[in-house]
Amino acid sequence: MRCTLLLAAATFLFVAQPASAGDEADTIKKAVLVPQKAAWEKHDFKAYLAQWTDDCRVISGRTEREDKHDVVLDRKQIEATRRIRMSDVPRKGTKLVFESVEVKVDGDQAELRARATLSFDGGYLLYADLYRLRKTPAGWKATLNRSWPLKLEFGGQAREFNAETWRALDAAVDELVRTDPRGDKAAEALFAANRFAEELAMRKRITARADAAASDWVGRGFAALTVGDSEDAVAAFRQALKLDAQAAVPQFVRGGKEERERP
Repeated sequence: MRCTLLLAAATFLFVAQPASAGDEADTIKKAVLVPQKAAWEKHDFKAYLAQWTDDCRVISGRTEREDKHDVVLDRKQIEATRRIRMSDVPRKGTKLVFESVEVKVDGDQAELRARATLSFDGGYLLYADLYRLRKTPAGWKATLNRSWPLKLEFGGQAREFNAETWRALDAAVDELVRTDPRGDKAAEALFAANRFAEELAMRKRITARADAAASDWVGRGFAALTVGDSEDAVAAFRQALKLDAQAAVPQFVRGGKEERERP
């Protein structure tokens, strides 16, 4: 499964009147946490999209610190990829819970930090979230969100993410890139190591093979979504459907509701 650290949004009106620091902090929490839950638990695309500023960035990293493996999406990429992802019904049992929420306000700028647990049928992902927000005439809007994984449990196995974990995952990648001739296992290892740009390159190599199957194209499609390339994702999913009409592609590609509503 692809866990991916997908993020949500909504609009909250700012009432121009004096407010206490506590009131302001509560408003900021609602501006982030409420639309997050709507997006992950209900796939509410409109609520998700309304939170962001036009110059926003969403960053998926391995830790809080900037890293060469970071995936950075701009507003256009956020909208295009999340429209596709949220065309499907949420995974059974999906629930998002926040804890350790802290807010700092400095004039019309704010920062929110939290730990979030995204539970789903078969496991959960615990991750850290950092938001930077700006107060606008329409309320508090997110200009940046950086998230990184802390712990993943799936299929009865658990993994905590720390420096040692990343070293081990990188070592596994190096070994498989060297020994896996077709690239399937290497691509999965790159995904597990949050080396998403390299994963997409590997999956493109796999789909260039004469024996590429529908599942290979599905893998390429989701890898492309992760790095923000919605055009390559849609093309890959459509190729998967040509090879197998039952391929596990997003509903958007099958002509779902979200595609029909697209401007």
